[in-house]
Amino acid sequence: MGSEYDFFWKFRDVLLQNDSFRMEYNALKRQFEGKAMDAYRVAKNEFFQKLMTTPEFNKL
Repeated sequence: MGSEYDFFWKFRDVLLQNDSFRMEYNALKRQFEGKAMDAYRVAKNEFFQKLMTTPEFNKL
């Protein structure tokens, strides 16, 4: 807590507040189920990079 990496809770809160983002993230997880973990991690990183630009994320 309090470190430069103490921002993951913001992702959780944005996903809890926004049904559309949560549905998109769940679809992403389903899309990569059973596939290469590296590909999933790239796609997940892109998704979370996008979340970081949203007003919801920046308000927190």
